[in-house]
Amino acid sequence: MPVDVKRRAVVALVGLASLACAASARAATAPQLAVQPDGTADIGWLEGLPTIAERSWRADGSLTEAQAVPSARAQVVDFDMAADAAGGSLFVWRRAGAKRIVEARRRAADGSLGPILQISSPLYDASAPAHVAVDPDGDAAIVWQRAGSPTAYVQARRLSARGSLGPIQTLSPSGYIAKQPEVAMDPAGTALAVWVRRGESAGSQVVQSRRIAADGTLGTIQSLSTSAAAADDPQVAFDASGIAIVVWLRYDGSRFVAQLRRRLADGTLGAIVPLTSGGNSAGQIRLAVDPAGDAMVAFTRTTVIQARHRKADGTLGSLLTLSTSDPGSYAGAPQVAIDDADNALVGWTLNFTESVGSHVQSRRRSAGGVVGGIETVAARRDDQHLAPDRSGLQLAMAPGGTATFAWDEYDSEQADAGDEIVARRRRPDGSFGTAIEVSRP
Repeated sequence: MPVDVKRRAVVALVGLASLACAASARAATAPQLAVQPDGTADIGWLEGLPTIAERSWRADGSLTEAQAVPSARAQVVDFDMAADAAGGSLFVWRRAGAKRIVEARRRAADGSLGPILQISSPLYDASAPAHVAVDPDGDAAIVWQRAGSPTAYVQARRLSARGSLGPIQTLSPSGYIAKQPEVAMDPAGTALAVWVRRGESAGSQVVQSRRIAADGTLGTIQSLSTSAAAADDPQVAFDASGIAIVVWLRYDGSRFVAQLRRRLADGTLGAIVPLTSGGNSAGQIRLAVDPAGDAMVAFTRTTVIQARHRKADGTLGSLLTLSTSDPGSYAGAPQVAIDDADNALVGWTLNFTESVGSHVQSRRRSAGGVVGGIETVAARRDDQHLAPDRSGLQLAMAPGGTATFAWDEYDSEQADAGDEIVARRRRPDGSFGTAIEVSRP
C-alpha cells in the first residue's frame, strides 16, 4: 500500500453551528483524507465549534452518514487521520484549552467509534499539530510538539490496534527547540519521526530523525541535513522493505532548495540529493513513495508546480514543470500520490491575481515516465462572478490507482453560501466521476 505524505493545515476557526445545523451559515473546512485499499475514502473536516465531522465515500459511490468524532463539546484546533488495511481510520486532534491536549479515536470499518484516548500529558501544552501514521495491522505512532521554556520537544506515543497505549517518549534532544514533527510507519510497524531542530547559531536549523521500533525501543537521533544553513518542512515516507525517504527545504543563502535523503532499515544514511538548484525558491514540498521505493516529490517554484521522480535504484528524473506559467495566475498547495505500480499524480490549486475563483488541477506521470496533460478537476465558472474559491486541497490514491481529491469550496453566489467540502474521484484510466458535496447532510 503506498504511503502518501502530505502537509496538514493548521486551522483556527470560529463558528456557532452544530454538526446537525441547517445548511445555511455552514463552515466546513480543512479536509483530510485516508484511502482504503479498495478505494473507499474516509473524509474528515472541521465544522461548528469547530469539531471533527467524518463520513466514508465507499468504492461503490455511496456515502455513509456524517458523524462527529470527538465529544460534542470538545473544541478542536486541528487534526490528522490515517487509514489501516482493515478498513478503519484513526483520528488524532488537539483539543483547545488552557493547555492544548492531543486526543485520538478510532473509526472501525463498520463506522463505529472507539473510546476517546488522551495521548499527550495534560500538564504540558501541545503547541503544534499532532500527526499520525498507521501500519497495515492498525498499530499507530503519533507525534506532536510539547511546549517548554525556553525549549520545545518532539514527543511520540504508540497506540496498538487493540487500543493499548505505550508510554509518552521524548524524541528530540534536550536544550533545543524542536518543531514540525512528521511520522511514517513501515509494514512491520517500525516508525520514523522527523523534525526540525533549531541550532545554536542564528539561522541554523537541522532536520533530524529517530526510529521507534515496533516494541517501542528508540533508536539514536540522526541529523539528516547539514548544519550550515536553515532546513525546513521535512516530509517522510517508507517503502515496503523499511527504507525511508525524507525530503526537506534548505536555505542556501539565496533561496530555498529541495533536498532528499534515503535511510536504510539498519539506519545507514545515503547521500543528500539536491532536487533543485539555482533559480527561484522551492516551497511547500510534498512526498509520496510506492512499495518498491520509487518516489515522487512535488513543490512550488514561485508561481508554478514542479516535480521530480526518483527510482528506487537512485536514478533521478528530470525536473518537471507541471502547471502553467501564464501571467495573472499562480499555482500552489501541491499534493502528490503514487500507486503500487509507480504511476504518480500531482494535484494543485490554480489561483488568479486579479479575480476571485480558482481551479483544481492535476497531472499524471506514468511508471514509464510519460507525463500527461493538465487535467481540470474543478473549474471556476466562466461568468462575471468567477466563483467559487477553493482551498485546502487533499489527494490520496489507492494501490490500484483510484485517486480521491477533496477540497474546501466557498461559492458566494449560492443562496446558502458557506464553506463546503467537495470530493471527486479519478479512475485509473484517467476518467473522472462526478464531484460530490461531502459535508452537506
